[in-house]
Amino acid sequence: MPTNIILLIISGFLAAALISYIGIPIVVRVAKKHYLVDIPNSRSSHGKPVPILGGVAILISFILSFLIFSDGYFELPFQYIIASLLIIFTMGVKDDLLNLSPRNKILGQVLAAAIIAVLGDLRIVHIYGFLGIDELGYVSSILVTIFSIMVITNAINIIDGIDGLASGVSMVVVVTLGIFFFLFHNIDFIILAACFFGSLVVFFRFNVFGKKNKIFMGDTGSMVLGYVISLMIIEFNENNFYINSTYDVNVAPVVLCGILIVPFFDMIRVIFLRIFRKRKPWEPDHNHIHHYLLKIGFSHFKATSIILIVNILIIFLILYLQSLQIDIHLLLLILILLGIVLVYIPIYILKKKEKK
Repeated sequence: MPTNIILLIISGFLAAALISYIGIPIVVRVAKKHYLVDIPNSRSSHGKPVPILGGVAILISFILSFLIFSDGYFELPFQYIIASLLIIFTMGVKDDLLNLSPRNKILGQVLAAAIIAVLGDLRIVHIYGFLGIDELGYVSSILVTIFSIMVITNAINIIDGIDGLASGVSMVVVVTLGIFFFLFHNIDFIILAACFFGSLVVFFRFNVFGKKNKIFMGDTGSMVLGYVISLMIIEFNENNFYINSTYDVNVAPVVLCGILIVPFFDMIRVIFLRIFRKRKPWEPDHNHIHHYLLKIGFSHFKATSIILIVNILIIFLILYLQSLQIDIHLLLLILILLGIVLVYIPIYILKKKEKK
């Protein structure tokens, strides 16, 4: 990798971190002044009002640093990414302040995803032999892309329940994908990952360890996180298909599911439980995996740390298993069984504790 590219990566990370570090206290002051705070309720795990809209600082620091240090390397039509991100951002702000209806939220996500898939031509085309299919047709690829973006965006949004969890999981995902982009010499997405990671690291610091300037990302931040990650996921899936090296991944769709195992399995599980109990799928509750860890007695930081460590271990395991040339369907089955076991371990521990 040329020295000038390394400098751009480092500079993008540092610029995003600095802008975020300066911007978050400003957002906190504005939020407190106008009482834009999250009020504790029966579902809350915090005891006093905490400023929201941390996503504002994340988005601004990420966009500014990337615009400055992408240095013409970004090959995709960046205007479509900006346009779709602004749609997601606007929906998040409205949801944080006025409560956006699930219907309007879905419509906005479909519009943003369609802009990327149709106008930006960033689509999932190759699915590596899953269900006997190697390559999707144009219409099918657009539909699969829109669906995938919505699933990933909402998965990250749903796990944002305790300090550091959504940003922590996002950092794990971004670093993992960034390493692959580095190995693939995918310069534009290396820089994008570096800038995004810089924004997340500083937010994590204020969200988890902040006292005077503690802040939540709100739906503004969690939906932006999920959306940007979904774009990186699609780029990895397609870029990996054309890479012929020792670093390419033979069953990329399943590996990507493994990288996102925490938000995926948590979302699927809670939605299934809500439907089974005849409740609305989007109706919030206390059935997330992090809620069980809190009930066991772990603090926010310890619960987040446990989940992140498990996520990292699963990434290493799934990468090792795919290197053994395991069939994509068998690997997916292994991943599903592993996810089920890991999700129900804390539930089992909690039930044993309650019986005692």
